[in-house]
Amino acid sequence: MNQAYFGGLKRTESEIRLKDDPYVALYVNDVLWTLVLPKNLNRDHEFCNPISGGTYLGRVFRLPKVYIKGDFGDPLVDRSVQLVQFLQSCRVRVYYRFNQGGFHGMELLNRTAAQQLYDDMKAFVNDAHANLNSEDISELHSSY
Repeated sequence: MNQAYFGGLKRTESEIRLKDDPYVALYVNDVLWTLVLPKNLNRDHEFCNPISGGTYLGRVFRLPKVYIKGDFGDPLVDRSVQLVQFLQSCRVRVYYRFNQGGFHGMELLNRTAAQQLYDDMKAFVNDAHANLNSEDISELHSSY
C-alpha cells in the first residue's frame, strides 16, 4: 500500500497538523468519506478504518507479507503508521517505509520518490517468498 487512504473518527496528529494541506485538506478528506460511505455509517466503519474492528479481524493473521509506504508530510500518514503497528501485533510481516517530508501523491511529481517506490516494490516482490521479519526500510535509501 502506497499512501493508503484510511480514516477514522478520532483525528490523528498528522491530520490536525496538516489540516490545510494543499493536496488532502481535512475538510476535503471529510467530504470524500461522506460521499463514499453508505448513509448512516461513519469513518470508523471497517471499510474506512481497518483497525477499528470488523468482520475480517479473525483472518488478519493469514495475510502474507505486506508493504506499506507513507510520507510524514501527508495528513494521512499516521493511519498508515497505526496500520503497521496493528499488523505487526497480529504477527503479519510488514515491509514499510516512512519518509520525512513528502506529500500525498509525491511519486507523481518527483522522479526520485517514484524511483524509490519502484525499487521498494521490486524488492518486496522479489522477496515475496523469503522469510523476512517486519522491517523498516526507511534507512535503506536516502530521502528525497
